[in-house]
Amino acid sequence: MTDGVIEAQCFVFYIAGFETTSSAVSFCIYELAHHLQIQEQLRLEVDRVLSSHEGEITYEALVQMEFMDRVLNETMRKYPAVSVLFRECTKPYVIPPASGNAPNGEAWKPETANGGTVIEVGTRIQVPIAGLHYDSDYFPDPERFDPDRFTEEAIKNRPPYVFMPFGEGPRICIGNYFL
Repeated sequence: MTDGVIEAQCFVFYIAGFETTSSAVSFCIYELAHHLQIQEQLRLEVDRVLSSHEGEITYEALVQMEFMDRVLNETMRKYPAVSVLFRECTKPYVIPPASGNAPNGEAWKPETANGGTVIEVGTRIQVPIAGLHYDSDYFPDPERFDPDRFTEEAIKNRPPYVFMPFGEGPRICIGNYFL
């Protein structure tokens, strides 16, 4: 890598990290201003955790703030930094028919694609992040701000990949590792 490429990458990290972080914090504060009970619960957690760490904000203290994590995740669910991800198919994939059966009523078999939609290698795909985050099948009453959507139990009861504020897979946003 040349010095110019390294400098450009640092600049992109700075800009991308600043804009997305400031937006997420702004939306979080907005939601807390509208939900005083959640705000109070969060304040109590912060006070409790910091008092056990002599008032110091440390990595260990932040890890202990479980409700804070849930509040931030719910904020990013309602206000994703990116509403659509663009990907390219790297291996053939068959999307099963909505009914789960082939058009003639037979059981659907992915290897035959009978009634399924085939996505060929090289096909460009749009993943609707905002559509997933607001799908009432996964997030009932999706307009409501509810950090309890991110308890361990709630997460286990939800299919994977319906909450992707940072994307997923090998191209996941580096910001995922800083939250």
